[in-house]
Amino acid sequence: MEKNPIQSLFLHHSEAFRRQNNLSVVQLKAMSAIEKCSTERAGFHSFICDSCGHTEIAYNSCRNRHCPHCQWVKQEIWVDKVKSRLLPVKYVHIVFTLPEFLNEFVLINNKLIYDILFEASWHALHKCAASYLAVQTGALSVLHTWGQNLSLHPHIHMLVPTGGLDTDGMQWIASKKKFFMPVRVLSKIFRARVMFLLLEALFDKSLKIPESWNQRNVAEELKMLAKKKNGSFTRKKHDQARLK
Repeated sequence: MEKNPIQSLFLHHSEAFRRQNNLSVVQLKAMSAIEKCSTERAGFHSFICDSCGHTEIAYNSCRNRHCPHCQWVKQEIWVDKVKSRLLPVKYVHIVFTLPEFLNEFVLINNKLIYDILFEASWHALHKCAASYLAVQTGALSVLHTWGQNLSLHPHIHMLVPTGGLDTDGMQWIASKKKFFMPVRVLSKIFRARVMFLLLEALFDKSLKIPESWNQRNVAEELKMLAKKKNGSFTRKKHDQARLK
């Protein structure tokens, strides 16, 4: 197995990939860092034996958070830390994703859109849990901005216990074994919250508008597209309370 297969992939195909895709500055920097990682292009440091003077050269790692080669130790530490905080109950894995038509907005409003993604996903989960289970639940949320094909695909992975505390905070109430909460309802609440927050940002002029969009009819276009393309805002699968 290759030591760093992502680096090998970038070295062989990155130029063509850059030409064919409109990459963000962050993506370009990450690709460049991974290409240089642990090579002479990244610089080096030396280890010299005090007794015999033997010298070993070690090339510097890129330390980019997207690099699978030099960040795996931090990843393992993070996973162990998360495992220690999990409750001894079953968990469900929920993914909240933004539709592709918002990608142009993400490129020029990434912090704003990512904040909206976190806020809307938590709002949907909190409201749905209160309505269908009558509980206060919690979640671990992680933002992913790229898809498996390295294209822009902002989505939130959420690890949620299948249950929660009652309204008094005194008793744990577990969901039914074969049912957690209705995904379609969860998706509907999430979609509505995303659109509300986007329109709010549009009206207070904190949302930048892509050049390709009609500056006068952005609100109408957003509402129309949200109604047409509303099938993949959330998906869910059950899993045991473990991370890999």
